Amino acid sequence: MSTLPYTENFDTLSNGNSETFVPCWHRVSYAYSITAAYPFVASIGRNNTNGLYWSHATNATDYEYVALPAIDTTLHPIRTLKLTFWARATSNQPRIEVGVMSDPEDTNTFVPVRLLSIESSTWTSRTTYFNNYNGHGQYLALRGRSSNANWSACLDEFTKLRSEERFSRNAETD
Repeated sequence: MSTLPYTENFDTLSNGNSETFVPCWHRVSYAYSITAAYPFVASIGRNNTNGLYWSHATNATDYEYVALPAIDTTLHPIRTLKLTFWARATSNQPRIEVGVMSDPEDTNTFVPVRLLSIESSTWTSRTTYFNNYNGHGQYLALRGRSSNANWSACLDEFTKLRSEERFSRNAETD
């Protein structure tokens, strides 16, 4: 991807089928259910439209990963970017890590930048700055983490853009 900003709100995609996923995005799922691969596009979006539905079980020993389209890092070094999206909990307290991958099909390449605990059932904007990232990855990515209870979350309206505030902010700022 050479053009920023990049946005995805899932509204033009069909929903309700775990086999349907976002074109140019990558998903590695170790779903605990044979009937669903998480996350998937569903009609749970922020403005009564589509969004990304993510569910995770306590017995899931592996993570689930989502990687956004690759970035041309010669034009847009990862450390100059920020990722913003909206999130809300639909059960318990979801834990999602934001990070970077060099290969979206190899989960060993995931480098965490920030751990998000999504505590509210109200839509909340979440922003992660990548100014402290020094690796060679080109995919901004999310990883669902196990917690002490089953959880589910809704994510929507992703925006990937250059951060003009990159040197005055850290990854933990919302």
